[in-house]
Amino acid sequence: MHTVRGSKSLNLIDPLVDKSATLPANLLTYKFLNPAVKVPTATTTYWCHVFKMPALTKVHHIVKFEPVIQPSTAVNVHHMIGYACYTPMNASYVGLSAPCFTGQLPMDVMNCRHAIMIWAAGGDPFYFPDTVGFPLGGAGDPLYLVLETHYDNPQQRNDIVDNSGMMMSYTPDLRPVEAGVMQVGYTVAPYMFVPPKAKDFQISGVCNDECTKQALPASGINVFGSALHTHMIGRKVRVRQFRNQREIADIGRDENFDSNYQQTQPFALPRKVLPGDTLVTECVYDATNVNQVTFGGLSTREEMCMAFLFYYPKTDISACHSAILPDKLITLVRSNTTGISLDYPRPNTTFWMDIMQQTKWDANLIQGLQAMQTRSDVITACIATNSSGYSSSYYVSFKTYPFPSYVTALKDNRDPCNSAAVPFPAAGFAAALLLLCLRNL
Repeated sequence: MHTVRGSKSLNLIDPLVDKSATLPANLLTYKFLNPAVKVPTATTTYWCHVFKMPALTKVHHIVKFEPVIQPSTAVNVHHMIGYACYTPMNASYVGLSAPCFTGQLPMDVMNCRHAIMIWAAGGDPFYFPDTVGFPLGGAGDPLYLVLETHYDNPQQRNDIVDNSGMMMSYTPDLRPVEAGVMQVGYTVAPYMFVPPKAKDFQISGVCNDECTKQALPASGINVFGSALHTHMIGRKVRVRQFRNQREIADIGRDENFDSNYQQTQPFALPRKVLPGDTLVTECVYDATNVNQVTFGGLSTREEMCMAFLFYYPKTDISACHSAILPDKLITLVRSNTTGISLDYPRPNTTFWMDIMQQTKWDANLIQGLQAMQTRSDVITACIATNSSGYSSSYYVSFKTYPFPSYVTALKDNRDPCNSAAVPFPAAGFAAALLLLCLRNL
């Protein structure tokens, strides 16, 4: 008799492949584990801990990373990100452990924002391609890492102690190409929001052509994997690639997004991104059961729209994202807001959130906001790996650009029942897919 019942998401079209048999014999491992963190009683906590990277006398390559989850706290660990520190840091900071974004950690620690390891609930180990590795131990490579752990504590318990973390596998056998990671999407801020009762509401973040022109090498980069990310009301996520106003590819796509099953997904074939390309991260949300505005933010009950792209060869870029101008949004809701003055020099976050919560979100206003998401000017930021206080030689300093237009969109041919539309997966999964397709005849 079955004693455990339930459901679990599975990726049948692009299943993860266990490549442990192909890893080198001299593989080394290093764990970044939280040191018995007493999880605060707040419903959401982002906890940061500073680690020293392994002491190496020559360059090594990271070829795999994976979660190390404490079974008793698995339900509380929402996601983890390992941020490499490329900026100078005082060695005495190693071992610092405190909630992130609260002012309790030095700015040098919080400036470590270049992600190299990403895991979210439901994720599995991630293997780099056989010819690709992330550099460690060489001149200019990071000496420290900040592990950011998102704890979810909806019952506000005071007895949760966690030792979860991440483990990386690395080797002295260098691979031909070095990897990098860049974050794209919508800026995490309350200016991103989903109206109450909105269904299939789309939000788009832009990495525009000005950023890729300045940040990418002439030969471009090859994206070999992606980690798509939203929170609880996210239903679909994709990263669209445009070149010369024509859509040419999806760089990561999930039409059935499950916030409890967030894989770092490798691609069978890498996607080429050239200088001048535009990347648009689209997220679709379902707020039909939500009675108030859902703002962008760090909490599980707030929202995000982002993707981490794993690519080679490594460059300096670490993030490229955008947001709609707040003034445009204020103008849109002006006629539907009562009980609060909209005459302001520049609203702070609390003022902004009050305005949006008191707005009467009828169908016409939601439709107008949705249209604005695909035509309004956006503020774009382009950030370098070695940024200090978010500055670099090609940082786009909150410049305003028109939302990208295109003349040709990509046809949707991801039909798993059409063998010509998408490469068939491994044999074990092919049989399951074939049964599904035959049942639909």
